[in-house]
Amino acid sequence: YLGIFALVTLLAVAVAFLMSRRLQRGLTEPLDAMAVLARAIVTRRDYSLRVEKTSDDEIGVVVDAFNNMLEEVGIRSSALESANRALEDSNRALTEEVEVRKSTQAALDVATARLDSTLAAAEIGTWLWDIEKNDFTADKNLTALYGLDEHALNGSPDLHYGHIHPGDLEAVQ
Repeated sequence: YLGIFALVTLLAVAVAFLMSRRLQRGLTEPLDAMAVLARAIVTRRDYSLRVEKTSDDEIGVVVDAFNNMLEEVGIRSSALESANRALEDSNRALTEEVEVRKSTQAALDVATARLDSTLAAAEIGTWLWDIEKNDFTADKNLTALYGLDEHALNGSPDLHYGHIHPGDLEAVQ
């Protein structure tokens, strides 16, 4: 009886070992392969890697879903990288444009200051007339020539006309 018991026990252990190997090949190995691949993807950021499908059962479906997910993540990652490159290019171009505008504004400020000092030295006054709004704006040189406050001529052109010699008024108008 002891021999039969030992034989049945040995046979049961052998069958259990074979079944565990089959389960390991069918279940654990694909899951381990996905885990190893996931670590490689995180490390290298290479979404072209795939897990090899070894069966068409539930684990095969999980492997297919994992590979399809990697495909989608790869596509979206590529699109995101392209968008980031385009955004960086756009930011670089905008930064360059801002620098050009700043230098242009600085040059304009220098030219305006030079013109203002030249007009003041020559005692020349200037003015702008917005015809649509019928708004007259005189610079400080023109108001100084008339002996008025800086903003005394701003507004209606009639304010300016009131300071023109009557003999010259028709020609100015």
